[in-house]
Amino acid sequence: FDGKGYPEGLAGTTIPLTARILAVADAFDAMTSPRTFRDAKTPDEALAELKRSAGKMFDPQVVDALVASVEDIPDEPQATPPTNQRRPNHSSRTTIQDPGTHHPSSNWR
Repeated sequence: FDGKGYPEGLAGTTIPLTARILAVADAFDAMTSPRTFRDAKTPDEALAELKRSAGKMFDPQVVDALVASVEDIPDEPQATPPTNQRRPNHSSRTTIQDPGTHHPSSNWR
């Protein structure tokens, strides 16, 4: 937001609004999602980080809008809910062979 970004060094409102919104949303999602190298931050921790970066990396108005919209998100990262779909059983999978090929096991007796 301060003009130090890549690739064009745009600053403030010269950065398209959609890009400013996506930057904040992407950062919030990245911080609140677990990674292989770190645990997920709580929404409050992520919002605090975004507030510290508002005016530098992020549009302060967009950060404020996100803060106002996520006040009701629980602090605990939520596990992905289980689905009721059964996984296919591939143990009895039939292999279809091209009639023009010869399978080595056909020589076994």
